[in-house]
Amino acid sequence: MGIFDDTLVVVVSKQGQSPIDPTKYGKISQHLIPGYVGVPVDFIGTGDVALIFLKDQRDLDAAVNNLNRNRDNLKIYDIV
Repeated sequence: MGIFDDTLVVVVSKQGQSPIDPTKYGKISQHLIPGYVGVPVDFIGTGDVALIFLKDQRDLDAAVNNLNRNRDNLKIYDIV
């Protein structure tokens, strides 16, 4: 098995990530997110979406569960 058999490559844009409805947009401080994720994170980037990179991918289910429990506090619409 080669590295590309189990590696996900995501290409994203830093600017103009997605159109927003200004009446539904609620920016939160990226410094709040690690406490809600509840597992060690490597990097968090925010804009109109949050990109959360976990230190250990085995923590994915715990992180998603923690974020789902705090959807209202973090103004989460969807987790993908």
